[in-house]
Amino acid sequence: MADTTKQLIDPRNPLDRLDSRVGMHLAFWAYPQSDVKKANEIAPYPEHWQHAKPGVHLPPDWIIANQDSKGNLVKGSPEGWNTQHNEAGKLENQFLISINRDTKEITFDFKGSDAWSNWVSDLANAGASEFAKIQCRDRPQPGWRYGAEFCLKK
Repeated sequence: MADTTKQLIDPRNPLDRLDSRVGMHLAFWAYPQSDVKKANEIAPYPEHWQHAKPGVHLPPDWIIANQDSKGNLVKGSPEGWNTQHNEAGKLENQFLISINRDTKEITFDFKGSDAWSNWVSDLANAGASEFAKIQCRDRPQPGWRYGAEFCLKK
């Protein structure tokens, strides 16, 4: 998680309500950060937001992948509920859920395209086939189904 001790609060948005700046920072933190200090200098994790955690915001039995600082799956670790690694253990797909309790906002923060299959999926079906790699595989949480729907306000 990001170090929030040196947050720069936009005086026009003191509660970090979701806007383009906050959205870009949340998207940045959907990627694994091997140097948290440097990452916070680039795009600090918004102060009023937090990643959803099993047992707090999510069911307690939802498994989190054990990843190194670059997102690689640690040998022997199960796949997480929100991740997909290739056979070599390299992270290909991940999304995080971020919550701002002050503004009652929730986001789904998808790691962007940094694998060839991500780019193909972006162009072919707006990323749906990559999300399906997470959504459709055998789940460590029997009985749960995942879906993503998007609603744009007019």
